[in-house]
Amino acid sequence: VRKTSCPIWNSTFELVCTTSLQEQYICAEVYDKERIGQNVLIGEVLVDLDSIAIGEQVDKWYTLTHRESGKIKPEGKKKELGKIRLNVQLFEDQILPWECYVPLINHLVETVKKQPYDEVNTLSLLEQVMTADRTAIGRSLVKLYINQGMIVKLLDALTKVEVATTETLNTLFRGNSLATKGVDEFMKVIGIPYLLETLKPTIDKIYKEKRYCEIDPNKIDRSVP
Repeated sequence: VRKTSCPIWNSTFELVCTTSLQEQYICAEVYDKERIGQNVLIGEVLVDLDSIAIGEQVDKWYTLTHRESGKIKPEGKKKELGKIRLNVQLFEDQILPWECYVPLINHLVETVKKQPYDEVNTLSLLEQVMTADRTAIGRSLVKLYINQGMIVKLLDALTKVEVATTETLNTLFRGNSLATKGVDEFMKVIGIPYLLETLKPTIDKIYKEKRYCEIDPNKIDRSVP
């Protein structure tokens, strides 16, 4: 973030920890970008994961501190260098051996293979009984069907379930439905990398060369070449 002492990143990171949370920390580092030479470390924050309950969401300001050669000292003994706001949430997944999931995966695959789709199928029933976070369920389904090479069939099936069960056109694809979450997650998994690959080089070039790129005809400065 250029030329500001109060940057806003709004970045999301998903980290996987396969060991005990005891003595496990998330380290967030803040750097000052230099045009020549290495970037300068302003400070860092160590978030103790063992202090956060599973499912708890912690949104707070953390004080930046000097790096202490791998040692973690109490907050009060560190010199303040500013603060950074982090939103940290822990989720716990119980992962069984792969063979335990094979029957479920096969059943889900067969569900979207049927043409035409049954009015009552696994996906429509899942829609009715879901009480947990539908975003997480949608993300899991999208990843599963991408891995199986059947993501198009999944989105087609979810769309038809949505159309068949929606009573008012004004709420079609606008509610907290499995179809809506599935499409959203598909756009994140496939769309974001695509946009980064196709548009990022051009945007970076415009940003680096500081080109004037206003597209609103009413705001264009005609004096700028």
